[in-house]
Amino acid sequence: REELATLEYRSKKELAGQVRIVTVPGYDVCACCAPHVSRTGEIGLIKLVDAVNYKGGTRVTMVCGFRALEDYRLLSAKPYEAAEAVERLREEALLWKGRAIQMQTRYLEKKLEDLPEGTVNYFVFEEDLDKNAARRFVDAGKEKCSGVCGIFLGKEEGGYQFTLGSNSIDLKQVLKEFYSHFEGRGGGKGPMVQGTVQGDPKAIEDCLCKIISL
Repeated sequence: REELATLEYRSKKELAGQVRIVTVPGYDVCACCAPHVSRTGEIGLIKLVDAVNYKGGTRVTMVCGFRALEDYRLLSAKPYEAAEAVERLREEALLWKGRAIQMQTRYLEKKLEDLPEGTVNYFVFEEDLDKNAARRFVDAGKEKCSGVCGIFLGKEEGGYQFTLGSNSIDLKQVLKEFYSHFEGRGGGKGPMVQGTVQGDPKAIEDCLCKIISL
């Protein structure tokens, strides 16, 4: 403390205990209790969190290293605004999800509108669609097909989730025969069944058409 009294340095408050004086030659001398590093690379990421007017100057709040990384992962919002920001994100996510489902539904409806009159079987393979939209597609499709309408969601590598519908064929029997040729499992009632399957799309479609025609 006696030595501090002889030094000119910048300090924002009265200090007690051990004090470190940090000198940046030609620029600044200040009292600081934070850890200091040998190289700036040890600090890592730096994020400025806030800046407010304070006693004629500016008080800056920042985080660095893993704390900065964690802060970026949370939200690009001030801490006291985090709850509101999360709620906005949730509402936006629901809004965009609803719009995506509407577009998917319209996309599937257009497929059925373009379906030629007298179609017997109709199978669609898609990577990723809303499951409720897919089910509605099969509900509407079995009214237009004299045989079976079906939709398969997924990829050949990871397998498909499917829904089949028909107003004229007992799909429980079709499913039983189908699984004697392909790996998977499923179930349901006669007019509509659901399940999983792995295999080549064309081979799946050819197999179903052959079983249905028996």
